[in-house]
Amino acid sequence: MIENDFYRATLCPSAFSAPIILLAINSLRGSYPIEKIEKRALGFILRQRSDFWSFNYWDRRSAEAKRKPYPDDLDDTSCSLAALTLCDRNLVDGEALAKLTMILTSLEVASGGPYRTWLVDSAAPGIWRDVDLAVNTNVAYLLSLHEVALPALVELIAGAIDREEFHSPYYASAYPLTYFISRCCPPEKRQQLANYLWAKRGRDGSWGNPLNTALAISALLNLGAGAQEIEPSIQCLINAWLKDIGQPYAFYIGADMTEQSKRHFAGSAALTIAFFLEALHKYAISSSPKAKDKKQIPDLGDDICAGIVAAARKGFARTDRVLPQIALNYLDRFLVGDKDRQVLLAPFFMAQALGGPMPPKERRLVEKLGLASLYGWMAYTIYDDFLDDEGKLSELPVANFCLRESLALLAEFTLHNPSYRQLSQKIFDGIESANAWEAVNCRFAVRSGKINFDKPLPDYQDYHLLAQKSLGHALGPLAVLTARKKDAESNNFIVDFFAHYLIARQLNDDAHDWEEDLRRGYVNGVGALILSRWQKRAKNYQALFLGRHLNSLRKIFWHEVMPEVYDLIKQNSQKARQTLSRVRDIVYPAPFLVLLDAIDLAAEKTIREREMTLDFLKSYDAIDKRSR
Repeated sequence: MIENDFYRATLCPSAFSAPIILLAINSLRGSYPIEKIEKRALGFILRQRSDFWSFNYWDRRSAEAKRKPYPDDLDDTSCSLAALTLCDRNLVDGEALAKLTMILTSLEVASGGPYRTWLVDSAAPGIWRDVDLAVNTNVAYLLSLHEVALPALVELIAGAIDREEFHSPYYASAYPLTYFISRCCPPEKRQQLANYLWAKRGRDGSWGNPLNTALAISALLNLGAGAQEIEPSIQCLINAWLKDIGQPYAFYIGADMTEQSKRHFAGSAALTIAFFLEALHKYAISSSPKAKDKKQIPDLGDDICAGIVAAARKGFARTDRVLPQIALNYLDRFLVGDKDRQVLLAPFFMAQALGGPMPPKERRLVEKLGLASLYGWMAYTIYDDFLDDEGKLSELPVANFCLRESLALLAEFTLHNPSYRQLSQKIFDGIESANAWEAVNCRFAVRSGKINFDKPLPDYQDYHLLAQKSLGHALGPLAVLTARKKDAESNNFIVDFFAHYLIARQLNDDAHDWEEDLRRGYVNGVGALILSRWQKRAKNYQALFLGRHLNSLRKIFWHEVMPEVYDLIKQNSQKARQTLSRVRDIVYPAPFLVLLDAIDLAAEKTIREREMTLDFLKSYDAIDKRSR
């Protein structure tokens, strides 16, 4: 068994290469005519699926599938379903997802993973019951395409990166594993994984052979590496390619699982070409003039964000002992969650919306208000964790520090603006009132998976309490508006705009979080709608057993509540747009309309997926009944 020696290679009728190639060339769609290749590969993959949507290492029509049969496995299954999902999401419908869920449940080592490789029963020999990093990474990637992230898989991948252990008996080197991980790498581990790959690069810019070089290049570009850093490796890859076009290299390891001595390296010219094209195309995109311009000419918002974050880090460094490190760690996690940067840039959005140039004095104000917003959100997020009985005592001093700094920054502005001071005081009073109402009305004790409803369900009425809790988000934009000496009516409209926007955003969040919140004994706005319907039908509506009643609650959500929530989101989004249009001082509303567009798109996506979910529930129930 000599790696990369394909001189006397034996043809191996494996079905595994097709989805791997399809995943690699998927990024070329729209740029190169790959439709014919894609169509043939999709047809082949679909013919390989079992009735349970599982897949096998062998081409099911091959002689080897009968002569040396293997069980279906999770690696072929996850890669095949990922390829189908990327090419045509409708191919992996509710029935397919229901069957995938049943497969994962049958293979889980613990609830939520990780998962065993082979689809065998509990009586199978230990060799068929292994837990593999590459296989679980490919499962994580498949689930990420369906917007599912399992903490156990994230932890498994993060641990491998921390230990720099990228081993699998099914793959020829660490490079396929790092490539797989780069597609679903935890954000906080991306640089760490990139550093590992950079350290492995040779002086000539390669990673040993063209296949490994292509895999490493794609992985680094997935992790955020710049084109300039990659350029020497691209040139090395092209030179190697010109010398030996289409040479196969070892990508995975085939084996007779009953005779380990019969292990062999496997690869093909098609695999090498697919990874070569993927690396070249990803590099071309990252080095395009548009990408270069974006990096060379920073957006003003990028500059302001960088200034705000630098000021926050400097503020934390002012303290001593352990506080700075705790604060900086929390800041990094918080910034990952602020994907659209609206916590930092809400005041900047207002300056943009008002039009005209931004003089240095206003820019300094925008940065101070952005810093106040960042500190304020950090403080209230930590406090909210304590309200949920999930707060970390070590983070409480960070919250106190942040709140004090936020109020001090706002005080500089309110000192000379009495009307703004009154408005901000009213908003802060509303925040605490909403927190108090929530603490009294929305939290129920959970013991051993049982929730006792010893008080009525919370009545969110017109949902303004959802906005009231987060209305501090409007303070920065209101200060910018006040600084331009605009009329009080505009301030009122902006408050109303943020109220409706925050209701729509919170309902959208609640629609995704109601189940997780309920496990903690917290009944959010959507959870209250679900439980009110459940209680009308339950025999004992004062006691809810999560293990017994959760499927019923899910059905109520998807069948009845989700359409109602969708309508509420759309109504509040529309009201926010109407209110914004009445602010005479705003000449360029796009920065705020983008926020509403994002919520509308998320809600529309959820309602589109509702049909798939209903199919999933129907299929899952049918499979579950047959398995009993």
